[in-house]
Amino acid sequence: MTRMPKDWEASSQAWIESVEQGDPNRVYLLDEVMLRLAGDVRGRAVVDVGGGEGRFSRMLASRGARPVLVDPVRSLLEHSARKEPQIGKVRAVGESLPIRSESMDLVVAYLCLIDIPDFRQGIREMARVLRPGGAIVVANLQSYATTLPSPSVRWGTAQKKHLLVSSYFEELAHQVQWSGIQVTNFHRPLSSYFEAFLSSGLTLEAFEEPRPKSSSTAPEAWLEAAREIPYFYACRWRKSG
Repeated sequence: MTRMPKDWEASSQAWIESVEQGDPNRVYLLDEVMLRLAGDVRGRAVVDVGGGEGRFSRMLASRGARPVLVDPVRSLLEHSARKEPQIGKVRAVGESLPIRSESMDLVVAYLCLIDIPDFRQGIREMARVLRPGGAIVVANLQSYATTLPSPSVRWGTAQKKHLLVSSYFEELAHQVQWSGIQVTNFHRPLSSYFEAFLSSGLTLEAFEEPRPKSSSTAPEAWLEAAREIPYFYACRWRKSG
């Protein structure tokens, strides 16, 4: 089994506070898209890979799903258990899901691929546990925004913004820090992710680059950046059968 992430254990409390207080990327941008791509989840068996503190699993459960949260970080799972004891929880890494093959209707990978060291094995595992006809719903950082430890933006001529990119085609590990959190994230080119899904026998059904709505009540500073550059994408992959 892949080594359990000690940096995430050390950062777990800061992560919980950040997410439970309302991360604008999730609240104002990604939640709605991920729920729509997941579709009608009533009665569906769902595995939330890297579901951490359990926030999205709770959202799925409130819509009638039967989620199982899988995460390697003990303190995050303990927090999830306190918030919603009825949701299934399993401590494991994404590369080795302790779930029966072809037993799940839906797999959710909500901003977790950048945290999985062997993402190819992680995607193979997601495909393995998915029943024929089931779907994997993914939210991920855009690969052009992960080449450096933080997506650095610079002002150019005529007040145009430029995103700094370096060594895009390499697969790299970075130590990243924000809001008291210090963990390892991984950069891979978008083609590497897509090749991993395709080689696992999956078909791409939907691909979106979410943008804030004009009516959004999100903080203005966040809106300014999110409207200029799509830092995230969301997609749905289907297993034939």
